[in-house]
Amino acid sequence: MTNFDLTDPRSPSGRIETDLREAIRTRALKPGDRLDTYDTLAQQYGVDKNTVAAAVGRLRDQRLVYTKRGVGTFVIDQSKIGADPNDEAALDNEVSESLTELHRKLARIEQRVAALEQENKPVPDLPDDHPSKST
Repeated sequence: MTNFDLTDPRSPSGRIETDLREAIRTRALKPGDRLDTYDTLAQQYGVDKNTVAAAVGRLRDQRLVYTKRGVGTFVIDQSKIGADPNDEAALDNEVSESLTELHRKLARIEQRVAALEQENKPVPDLPDDHPSKST
């Protein structure tokens, strides 16, 4: 758990926001990296997940991260956005590229699962009168 400095005047969500922003700035969290879940961050910081959600929401408003419902929250590659943090087209492109990569990975996983299912497919019982059973 991260210990807060009790003399720090910032709110818990402000401190979490600052920590995450600093991790992004120093590239401890790199573009494309997925942030820990709200539950995990809440446990690390010893706060409610709504406090984490507030901090991440402000990072999203600053265009430092984006969230894909059901998938996670990811660090945005600032070099693709350019100088204007409100460049919606660049942000849409970043999200689109990330989704395309996720779709490619999902397709590979689905192919692998299908292959494994084929390898492990049970052999049906043969009838007693089947020619291969006569020995």
